[in-house]
Amino acid sequence: MSLCNLSYLRDLLIKLLKLQTTGLNLKTFFQNLFSYICIPLVTLFILSGFLNIPVCGGVLDVSDYGSFNSPGYPGLYPNDRDCSWLVRVPIGKRIQFHFATLQLEPHDNCSYDYVKVHDGASDTDPAIGMYCTLVTPPPPDHFRSFSSRHLSHGLQRTAHRISYHICIPIQCPRMRRTSNRTFWQDQLSQLS
Repeated sequence: MSLCNLSYLRDLLIKLLKLQTTGLNLKTFFQNLFSYICIPLVTLFILSGFLNIPVCGGVLDVSDYGSFNSPGYPGLYPNDRDCSWLVRVPIGKRIQFHFATLQLEPHDNCSYDYVKVHDGASDTDPAIGMYCTLVTPPPPDHFRSFSSRHLSHGLQRTAHRISYHICIPIQCPRMRRTSNRTFWQDQLSQLS
């Protein structure tokens, strides 16, 4: 299955991306953790907790490219913060997200900080991917495999800048599901 295949689209597909943030303070730094994630008509949902920061999240109707930041960027993002971004792109187009830098609180089962992508506008929709790791950069089969985990509490990290651009389907990498993991098509040859 390709996330960038037109047959995959309905009139309005929305994807959900979550970032769980929590309370302590580590200095582990990840650069180019995700490279690009290609998904049609995307919703970004960054989930954390509660804190009195006036603006966090919103609706972004995009037609070309841009970026947005998690709260606190370029400094530390706040503890226990709950934010969501709905990013809508034109029908028939795809969107690629790029995390130039990303810090996540390390935990084997993503109980603390994480980034999560859902197939839908709600956190109850099927998860496409959940990302939390100590490895920098993560191995391809790790950060490109998809699973679902629960949320908890954790550490404060450097806030993130998330850039995106709209692409036509042929520019987006293809994905293939094997057993319980999903790989980008170009990674399958590396695994053989």
